[in-house]
Amino acid sequence: MWSSVNGKRYLFIAALLIHFVADTLIVILNGFHVPLIFVELIFGVVSIIVALFSRKIYVEES
Repeated sequence: MWSSVNGKRYLFIAALLIHFVADTLIVILNGFHVPLIFVELIFGVVSIIVALFSRKIYVEES
């Protein structure tokens, strides 16, 4: 990861922040005892949004 964003530290920071938000969301939902199926659905939607956001950044940087 680091070698792919060498010189563009903001991309590395953005990747760390995205992972932090996704992991935090799962922990928070688990703390509220949300049923597993809903946690998986929410995480699936978040994953799709992250993938689209990442693709947008990749296309702009290419």
